[in-house]
Amino acid sequence: MLNVPLLKSTALLIILQTAFLCNWKTPIAIAAEEKEKSVLVQTEFVKRIAKTNIIELPGTVLPWATTSLGAEIEGRVDEIYVREGDKVRVGDPLIRMRTRPLELQRDFAIAEKNRVVAQLEELKAGSRIEVLAAGQALVEKAQARMQFARNELTRIEKLYKNGVVSVNEFDNAKTLAEESTAEFNERFSQWEELKAGPRIEQIQREEANLQASIAKIKIIEDQIERGSLRSPFNAVVVRKDSEVGQWLEAGDPGLTLAVVDPVRIEINVPQHLFNQIGKGSTGNIHLDTRSVDSSGMKFKGQVVEKISVGNATSRTFPVRLRVDNPKGALAAGMLVQVELESSKPSQQNLFVPKDALVRSPSEIILWVIRSLEDNSLTAEKIRVTPGEAQGNMIAVQIEKGASLKEGDQVVVHGNERMRPDTKVVLTQPAP
Repeated sequence: MLNVPLLKSTALLIILQTAFLCNWKTPIAIAAEEKEKSVLVQTEFVKRIAKTNIIELPGTVLPWATTSLGAEIEGRVDEIYVREGDKVRVGDPLIRMRTRPLELQRDFAIAEKNRVVAQLEELKAGSRIEVLAAGQALVEKAQARMQFARNELTRIEKLYKNGVVSVNEFDNAKTLAEESTAEFNERFSQWEELKAGPRIEQIQREEANLQASIAKIKIIEDQIERGSLRSPFNAVVVRKDSEVGQWLEAGDPGLTLAVVDPVRIEINVPQHLFNQIGKGSTGNIHLDTRSVDSSGMKFKGQVVEKISVGNATSRTFPVRLRVDNPKGALAAGMLVQVELESSKPSQQNLFVPKDALVRSPSEIILWVIRSLEDNSLTAEKIRVTPGEAQGNMIAVQIEKGASLKEGDQVVVHGNERMRPDTKVVLTQPAP
């Protein structure tokens, strides 16, 4: 008869021995199993990069200059050559005023000048031979009359003394002699004046009249020229302030022009940044074009104005940059982003590859490789706050009490499978 308890004990012993043999492993097998539990990772080094302090502020595009082009003379607008939005070059005609009355005044002044010129030439030429001969003849005639009157007076005077003629006849003879003598003196003086020619004062007076006539013509021609309004610089027509047929007084606005090459970019700088921006420093200007295949347009500018009187409410101060705008891409009123390099000394920050960051809703971490006493490797979790990015690197600030330095290795591939105290094995990235 079989011993049932003995059989049960024997079977149990066999089962236990089999289980022990199945679970027992050699040290080599244990090491291999431990290696299989390690996580394969790729790493890159932590770098310390100098960070340039950049001031980023929104800015507004302003015209370099704006002017209201006014009428220089009063009159009616005859023609306007431009429209709003047109680009004009320096010297281009913009508005023509009615100048017909001025042209008539100019023609009259030219005729008057020609008369003065003729008079002056006559004076400078002196008396003609014919005029001198006629004058000499008049003198001789007056001399003959004078001699006749004197002879007659001598004869009448003898007869008067002898009582032959009356007192009245004697007085008449005497008066006639005096008149003929006066006439002779007058004719002789005129003849002498003709021989001497015109007086220098007469020539100087006519020369002055000639200069006055020339000056008057120049004034009228200048008024006619100012009747055409021309562009004082390369600009854009912003607004028409007059219409054809409108009467303008001197000084009334005709057109408004704006210079848009170059342009000014105005930014309002907070007071804590105002002294970090130097006059003459350069900056980058970004214009958002909302283009799918482009991040926007970029320009270079230079600080040309720092206004030390700011807004007392916002505590901001205007700073203006000069930006060349040859293609007209920047229009007055546009919003741009301005980047200026601060004069504040640059700082060196720790940068890690962007792939080293593991993000979750509650935290952002990275895994740093550490060596253990048995020369094996593990990874330490460090909470970080990301900062400025430069290419594929990003600045980080570590949590208080953690350690991270330049040259440390951080996990960039395989970090999503990492757990605290997990051992790691470094691998080289595929070529």
